[in-house]
Amino acid sequence: MKKLYFLLLACSSAMFGQTVVFDQPVTGTNGIVSNVLSNGNAVYSADDFTVAEQTQLTKVTLRGFQNDQNLSTIYQGMRLMIYTNGATNIPSGIPGGLGGTIVADLDVVGTQAGITLTQTAQTVVFDIDLTTALPSPVIVDAATTYWLVFAPKVNLTAYTAAARFNWNTGTGASGTNYQAKLVDPANAFGAGATNWTTISTLTNNTAFNNLSFTLEGNTLGVADFSRSTRIDAYPNPTSDVVSISVSNSDCSDFSYQLFDLNGRKIMESKQAEINVKHLDNGVYFVNVFADNTKIGTKKIVKN
Repeated sequence: MKKLYFLLLACSSAMFGQTVVFDQPVTGTNGIVSNVLSNGNAVYSADDFTVAEQTQLTKVTLRGFQNDQNLSTIYQGMRLMIYTNGATNIPSGIPGGLGGTIVADLDVVGTQAGITLTQTAQTVVFDIDLTTALPSPVIVDAATTYWLVFAPKVNLTAYTAAARFNWNTGTGASGTNYQAKLVDPANAFGAGATNWTTISTLTNNTAFNNLSFTLEGNTLGVADFSRSTRIDAYPNPTSDVVSISVSNSDCSDFSYQLFDLNGRKIMESKQAEINVKHLDNGVYFVNVFADNTKIGTKKIVKN
């Protein structure tokens, strides 16, 4: 049986060539609440990470559990943010509140290309392809502390123990490693954790010092191809044809793949002019390849 701890209350529970650049595997059977409710209230959990070299992050995998085993039914989207480190070794901002310095911000309503939720019994895994889900590359510097904040949006109006998503505890990665944090801006649990608070202090359990997630990406050299590439689309929004341009003279043999918000591939082409006249109005994503290597993604709007 898994255990969910929160505020001393325990509840039993039933592209690029990507390289893992940070990993904290699941440890034990504990988890901490991290959810955005349908009324907009939220409790967010966060953990820190560093990478050895300057890196473009391409994928995030987060692991947790949900006792009711129906997260895919009540799921309404998700919020993922990466903050810089604050002065007291907490995230430099709070979602929806104190600004801080934000490296990545993914605020999803419903489904979106690049985001996969897999639930097997109580186990829940989120796989997030950042190169598809975000319009710009996420680049983090070497030996620098960042904070990953994550919470799925759920069709709940309260943090019901059996129904909410719980982020699994993990084995801390080597190197600088601060204790995982939680913020409850509305003070829903009555512990006064309206600013980032150490989870292991709230739970009186050091198992909560780290949360489980994995980061994949490309390490970047001085002349790294991905950093010197800019992808533009015009006109955007469009009702007819959109032209894709890549500002890098070293690129060659371009190809393009168009996806809808559900991750379905609509078309692929070798032409930089993509006709979307026949498509429904909405948001689409163009993955751009050079010499069969994905170099980026551009969001386009059909109106």
